[in-house]
Amino acid sequence: MELRIDERRLVELALRLVSTPSFTGSEQPAAELMRDELADLGLRVQWQQVEDERANVLGTWEGAGGGPTLMLNGHLDTSYSGREPWLHGIPGFQPAGFERDGRIYGLGISNMKGALC
Repeated sequence: MELRIDERRLVELALRLVSTPSFTGSEQPAAELMRDELADLGLRVQWQQVEDERANVLGTWEGAGGGPTLMLNGHLDTSYSGREPWLHGIPGFQPAGFERDGRIYGLGISNMKGALC
């Protein structure tokens, strides 16, 4: 199997995920997006409904050898009221993602939606 990084696909996914509201307690739309992306990549996907509007998504990509299992995990929720004075004027804290000068900006891109993509 040949692995190839599709940079444009990663950027598009990051923009979609950042533009999907997922405030703490209401992460389900972001979980649904990640579920669909993982399935499109060929991973075996499991859905864990934790509470109303809260779910975990597990994607498993089976290896070919007998080596150890590697687990990567992260969170989908964001918390930003828009009233944090120390964030005033910082373009990264926007409700919708955008791309500028080779960078992606938006709520959650650095904590941790970018890493999830």
